[in-house]
Amino acid sequence: MPEPTVPPGITLQPLPPEDAIASLRRKGFRTTFRWQEMWQEDHVKAFTVAKAMRTDILQDIRAELDRALAEGTTYQEFKKQLTPILQAKGWWGRQQVRGESVQLGSPHRLNTIFQTNIQTALQVGHYRAMTDPAVLQARPYWRYVAVLDSRTRPMHRAWHGTILPADDPWWSTHYPPNGWLCRCSVVSVSKGELDRDHGGALSRRPDHGTFEYTNPHTGEVITVPRGIDPGWAYNPGQASVLWQTTPGSQTVLPGQPTWRELGRPDWRAIPETVRFRDPGRLAAAGTADEAVRILAETVGITDDRAFVTVPTKDGDLAVIHRDRLPHMVAKRDEARERYARYILPTLQDPHEIWLTAYGDGLRKQYIGAFTGSGSRNLLVVVRLERDGSILWNIMQADDRLMNRHRVGELLYGK
Repeated sequence: MPEPTVPPGITLQPLPPEDAIASLRRKGFRTTFRWQEMWQEDHVKAFTVAKAMRTDILQDIRAELDRALAEGTTYQEFKKQLTPILQAKGWWGRQQVRGESVQLGSPHRLNTIFQTNIQTALQVGHYRAMTDPAVLQARPYWRYVAVLDSRTRPMHRAWHGTILPADDPWWSTHYPPNGWLCRCSVVSVSKGELDRDHGGALSRRPDHGTFEYTNPHTGEVITVPRGIDPGWAYNPGQASVLWQTTPGSQTVLPGQPTWRELGRPDWRAIPETVRFRDPGRLAAAGTADEAVRILAETVGITDDRAFVTVPTKDGDLAVIHRDRLPHMVAKRDEARERYARYILPTLQDPHEIWLTAYGDGLRKQYIGAFTGSGSRNLLVVVRLERDGSILWNIMQADDRLMNRHRVGELLYGK
């Protein structure tokens, strides 16, 4: 068949991968010294580069990655644009950081940063396209595709051509990228293609065993499937979708251990000396839109940010997303925006953290204790999913009522 012709004067440009770009832009920023400080699904919530300990450095790097996705620029262009910026800011070469001699910016590091982030973003976008209900109905199977050249990992080569249902659990750990500089991908397959090319037979699920990896940052021993680099045994597309799922049931399940059964003191007996000084309530908003604006400004969500990330007392990362602020202030008679100043202290230095079972799964409950004239305590509820935590609700209560929320597993207590 002859190649289609393009009319004179018309230049065709490929469309930018919108889902891939969106997945990169949704991320906040998080500084880390070692790559193990952010594990697997954490990367769908925040953008990081190991040893880039300044937010402006992270912003510069992500801006060039964003441009590369949006404009289809190459690594060479990425390196050309970013190198002088990083050199001017001193993030280049081998330097002493935290008492260690470490490699900061270099052509090799920029290549790893470029390939890893572009490939991951593209695979997230690809996952979203393939899991569209209409696409899944028409093409319910997925095939693993490796780049078969001298750089291909042996096991990735062995997985090439594997066809399994899209909902097979193997994809939860083996959806690419499956390691640093991994170039593998997945394509969808229809029932007709499966019958025509493979006699209707699906593949046997690959199983090459596992190995134990000790995370040097946490000391945790983690089981990793062979053929996958530590920190990559997850599905970034699936994690991205879960991260944005709207909360469901708000019902606390009965029969969980209470503060009394765990030997914790009555909330009314907590001494003033260990409570936060009341940061002060804000004026109630006149409208729901104004309430959202008050919340956003107080927690640091500016006009150019979709969300902020807050490191919590227990080492998690709470995400306060602009799209979920309307839910927090939906009950206008409670005027929850008045307690916006309480949120960050409660997440960063709570008096207690509980893991509580709700009707739709586990949630963390961070409880802040405050003192001062007319002070109220704050309960910040963070939903716990495989992809991490999402701040989604705040409730204020006096000492007597706060006792009712102290149920489940006590994760932390002063």
